[in-house]
Amino acid sequence: MAETEAINLARDYAELHRTGWSESDVRIQPIEREGKQCLVVHSATADLNGRHWMGFETTTPLKFYIDTDSGQCFGHEYGNRGLIAGR
Repeated sequence: MAETEAINLARDYAELHRTGWSESDVRIQPIEREGKQCLVVHSATADLNGRHWMGFETTTPLKFYIDTDSGQCFGHEYGNRGLIAGR
């Protein structure tokens, strides 16, 4: 699976589930989860680039889990709170 495809899947999932998304710090990490090859797309709940320093807000790291075999985004995780399965 191409990186751009994984990012697009994660972005669509974020919009559907209203998790938030940051274009400024997106990275991809291949992992194995429950015996399956997956990609984790790292982002954040808000994009702070271009904001005035008085307008900064806190953001939370956000991970999207994508099954490379099926091409489906099957969940997300805020910080280290554990996987939240998507529907």
